[in-house]
Amino acid sequence: MPTWPGITAPAIVPARPYKPRDKAKVEVGVQVVGRWILARLRHRRFFALAELNAAIRALLDEVNNRPMRGWGMSRRALFEALDQPALVSLPPFPYEYRRVEALSGSTSITTSRSPSTTTACRIS
Repeated sequence: MPTWPGITAPAIVPARPYKPRDKAKVEVGVQVVGRWILARLRHRRFFALAELNAAIRALLDEVNNRPMRGWGMSRRALFEALDQPALVSLPPFPYEYRRVEALSGSTSITTSRSPSTTTACRIS
């Protein structure tokens, strides 16, 4: 997570809100997995939510371990190779909510930690 001068806690910055190039790929992937799991469960009856969750969990593990066409590896292998090394533990303190405003004609932002404290930061 990026940090800026004058701000001690890491900042959460959303990714590409105006032109998300990868949103369609992610949604299609979720749709494919959802349809595959629902197709496998459509003729079964469940009498408890825990039973349904266990069946979904087993199928989710199966689809995550299955090799994907075009990639030659499974979703789990891709996660372990790309995403898992970049994961870090959560900070020991909760996040503080801040108001962030973009200043027109500049790349600076103003962050308010509390109503009385305002810090101007430069994004490089």
